[in-house]
Amino acid sequence: MRGAGFDLGDSRDRSYELHTEAAFALAERLTGVRLSSEVLPSATFLCGTAALPPRG
Repeated sequence: MRGAGFDLGDSRDRSYELHTEAAFALAERLTGVRLSSEVLPSATFLCGTAALPPRG
């Protein structure tokens, strides 16, 4: 995650300014697909949901 740009320093010194860019870089490293903010408006997203089993 550090290599993708996340600041993993001590919590007192941590910077959150580049978290969006770091998230895109990490996604590219994991998937091999380069994403950019220009691609997102025309992208198709697939998702699903699953119900939790009843308690008790």
